[in-house]
Amino acid sequence: MIVIGVDPGSKGAIVVYRKSSSGTEWIEDICRDVTGKNLYLAIIKWRPSHVFIEKAQSMPKQGIASAFTYGTGYGGLIAAADIAEVPYTLISPRIWSAKMHLGCDGDTPKEKSAQSFLRQFQKWADEIRNRNGKLHDGAVDAALIATYGARHVVSHKADVL
Repeated sequence: MIVIGVDPGSKGAIVVYRKSSSGTEWIEDICRDVTGKNLYLAIIKWRPSHVFIEKAQSMPKQGIASAFTYGTGYGGLIAAADIAEVPYTLISPRIWSAKMHLGCDGDTPKEKSAQSFLRQFQKWADEIRNRNGKLHDGAVDAALIATYGARHVVSHKADVL
């Protein structure tokens, strides 16, 4: 099984989640320039069975221009999945994080995501580190989005999130 997880935005990422027939899981950080074109290229290369894109939402204190830019980029991601003719799901951060943050301590969602990622994918941590050695927040979230989708949606054939 191959699925792609997308954390949209300028600090987001596109990540591939793979699971073999024996149950072995892999995470590959493939792109930190989240555009419709790059998602399309990832879909063509990896041929996933499904793409999971975090549902867009405006943020408090976000300016009109930045909200418009974010929304335009988000629309490009949806268009890329449509054009590539791959099934996709827009998934609320509240939905995926509720499952993926279970048992995690932390003061912020980003801390809980990092802890969840390290608990599940420690051996791929170097794959998603920034140059400063810290985990890339967007890649962590994209990996958890893809993992959630593979484990809780694709494997259970759910269709509503």
